[in-house]
Amino acid sequence: MDSNPLPKTFVQEHYLNEMNGFGDAKGGKIEGTGKGQLGYTGGRTQKELDDLAGDPSYGGEIRDQGLKEREIGIDLEQQGKLGKIVRDPQGNGGAEFIDTTNNVKWDVKSFVSYPNGHTSPKKGAFTVNNGMKAINKELDKSYNVILDKRDMITEHVEQLKEAIEKAGISDRIIWYP
Repeated sequence: MDSNPLPKTFVQEHYLNEMNGFGDAKGGKIEGTGKGQLGYTGGRTQKELDDLAGDPSYGGEIRDQGLKEREIGIDLEQQGKLGKIVRDPQGNGGAEFIDTTNNVKWDVKSFVSYPNGHTSPKKGAFTVNNGMKAINKELDKSYNVILDKRDMITEHVEQLKEAIEKAGISDRIIWYP
């Protein structure tokens, strides 16, 4: 039985269900990816897939966030929205991926409209202002941004799209999915 009484988001449930195929959970961390259950791999070896999920800030350790980022990157690569990607080897402050076809660095931002049901921005609820701050922080490093909207309500997605268009930065954003 789960000791956490809070409900899980769809994404959390998805990753918990998928973890059996990606590796063993130990202390909330994933230490290996095993066989993996990805369909499209871009012709990568298991080590290359592991490298895409590994976090340089944690010595290449594979964590749930890294698996999520790898899934997003590989899916966008398969769709042709990114060229062949590799993990950015830079640790703290680095991007998630480098598109090897043009050397553009991409950072993944995942916003949650109401984390754990909280509607207050003080408890992490989404605001356009905070979203734009996070995006601009990455753009200021010359990284482009992939926005994971899976845990956002339609109203928040539309508000953020409007702010991005108004700021004139749409050409540096990929929306996922």
